[in-house]
Amino acid sequence: MLTDYIRETIKSHAQPFPEEEVCGVVVDGDAIRIPNIHPDKANHFELDNSWVNLQPDAIYHSHWKDEQPGELSLEDLEQCKFCGIPYILHHVGFDEWDYYEPKSPNPFPLKKQGDPQTLDFYLNWRFVWGRSDCFALIRSYFLGILGIDIGDFRRPPLDGFPTIGWLTPWKAEEHGFVQVTPGLPLRKHDIIQIALKGGREPNHLGVIVDAEGMQMLHNVSAEYTSQVGLYGSYWQTRTTHIFRHGSLI
Repeated sequence: MLTDYIRETIKSHAQPFPEEEVCGVVVDGDAIRIPNIHPDKANHFELDNSWVNLQPDAIYHSHWKDEQPGELSLEDLEQCKFCGIPYILHHVGFDEWDYYEPKSPNPFPLKKQGDPQTLDFYLNWRFVWGRSDCFALIRSYFLGILGIDIGDFRRPPLDGFPTIGWLTPWKAEEHGFVQVTPGLPLRKHDIIQIALKGGREPNHLGVIVDAEGMQMLHNVSAEYTSQVGLYGSYWQTRTTHIFRHGSLI
């Protein structure tokens, strides 16, 4: 998707406008610039309607400010997931690139390579809210390992999050899961919902990857990377629900 030709074409679109977000689409191996009609072009982009009938393979835009990341923002990621079309980002100042496919198990396709059908692929992910957070990790695991889409939800801004009383707006039963009766043996691929920060409602997620060894894959916070660890008493006492996908029963 992000060939040298596409990169150079996007650069040629963005560089003449160093103080606004330039945007467009990738169609059949070519990048087509589309007017940015957002009223605040310096900080946001919005495509006009001319792109709708083009059936794009990807949507691109640029960042240019020093304080803007060389990666897609949370707003970018949420828009990408909403439209279901891959996003490309070019930061003009840093000459950096980012790419995200909302239907892929790989959240960092330009940086992370490997086989998503293996457990090792899901280890040592840095925590990026809305992209490789605890839920995104488990969603990617189910997509890559099992070919099962467990859905997603819109993330609130991370500033000041999580607020007291916030509930993960993901309903397992709506995505083919059934609740496991407490006390029954765990199985591989069981999803564990956990309440952290002293709460009673789930705000963290893990998945059992070795039932006999009680090993759980999860991504706790920005201070850590994704890892497999013991699903021991600390996590068990904070568990609120255990879910098993109907296809695995």
